[in-house]
Amino acid sequence: MSLNSQPQHPIRILTAVPICDGHDSPIITINLELARHGVELIYLGYNCPASAIARAAIQEDVHAVGISSYNGGHLAFFNEVAVRLRKLGGGHIPLFGGGGGTITPQDEVVMNRRGVDRIFFAGTPLAKIVSTIIQHYGRPPKMKLSSLRGDFKLARAISGAEISKSKIRKAKQIQTLKSQSLKCKSFVVGVTGPGGAGKSTMIDELVRCYLQQHPQGRVAVLANDPSHPDSGGAILGDRVRMQGHDLDTGVFIRSMASRGHLGGLALAVPEAIRLFAAAGMPLVLVETVGVGQVEVEVASATDTTVVVVNPKWGDSIQANKAGLLETADIFVINKADMPGAGQSRRDLEQMLDLSTPGDWRPPILETVSTTGEGVDALWAEIGRHRAFLVGAGLLEPSRRQRLRREFRLVLRARIEVEIDRLASQPLYAELDEDVVEHRLDPYEAAEKLLAHVGDDSGRRAAN
Repeated sequence: MSLNSQPQHPIRILTAVPICDGHDSPIITINLELARHGVELIYLGYNCPASAIARAAIQEDVHAVGISSYNGGHLAFFNEVAVRLRKLGGGHIPLFGGGGGTITPQDEVVMNRRGVDRIFFAGTPLAKIVSTIIQHYGRPPKMKLSSLRGDFKLARAISGAEISKSKIRKAKQIQTLKSQSLKCKSFVVGVTGPGGAGKSTMIDELVRCYLQQHPQGRVAVLANDPSHPDSGGAILGDRVRMQGHDLDTGVFIRSMASRGHLGGLALAVPEAIRLFAAAGMPLVLVETVGVGQVEVEVASATDTTVVVVNPKWGDSIQANKAGLLETADIFVINKADMPGAGQSRRDLEQMLDLSTPGDWRPPILETVSTTGEGVDALWAEIGRHRAFLVGAGLLEPSRRQRLRREFRLVLRARIEVEIDRLASQPLYAELDEDVVEHRLDPYEAAEKLLAHVGDDSGRRAAN
């Protein structure tokens, strides 16, 4: 699927369930339906304090915030979220919600006066809820870019990085931050592995390790999730497992949808990393999409790559598949308290023994990230690998190579945009028909179409 077939300006909605409220099945149903209609849905889970919801809304640069409240206390809680949003400079972000029969029409009147945009009452059809959200929150709230400060300015800059032709990207304030980013460098750690390996929980623990060493430090997390191949929607739920630091002012977490880009990372990840560096964050942790096998692109976008697997994740053949050895600087067997951890270690050791030896042999660690067991040792190995890169003179050459690769990826994406533009012209339809009728083979047709990339001749040829 081409990059351009995804929505160019996806709607970003954040949803959450309040503190002391464990009823999340209704909001999950709405989340899934919104994603099916092309919305990028950032879900915080249940038992969320108002301060965490407000900070996440700012960092994620969302179009609106939705809260599902079934346990009462909604008058105070919604008001607290609205107050905290205003304090953080997000008073322009609409706030909506629902609560079955808990929230009454009389309550809505009071909540409207306190900054809540709308309430969906019990019995409202799901289709109407979804269509209303898309219709009313389909565009980012209007605000002056010159008024952006702190996390909000950084969040809006990342949004601009995700949309190549956006006005945000070209704004003076964002350009200033981008120019600073070219001179700043963060150390970047990539965490990859199949879905369910425990990457998000492990990253939450790595943040803890960093902040223990640097109590006043700042750290960024980029969590990537897949976009739906047809609608472009996404469920961005990694923050659910990173709630240990949702109130730490030194931690910035941003969820990114792949938006059609393959390889486990969104196309905007490298630029977002530079923006984090310009904002004074010396450490950036990047989590890959985590669909299927290990995504190898993370190795070319980060300084240290941690590959996370689970016990019984595969046999020795799986361990020797191409790309795994080249990707990993450190192997981690997470959930090591489960049966099969020893066999997984032996399979990985065998793979390393059969490989061509180098100056750095990836260590194999065992962790239980839900308890923090072994994560301190992993943090120490990340530091050891960084020291190795610096001592061997490999860090800067690797970063230069990353920029070359990013240039090619961006160029390829721009060319795909041009191809999609031509695909909407009559010339494409003519060539498509020639292929189907066997007058041209696909290669010949592609050559004819590519000859018109970058100019308007596709339109002229069709006229």
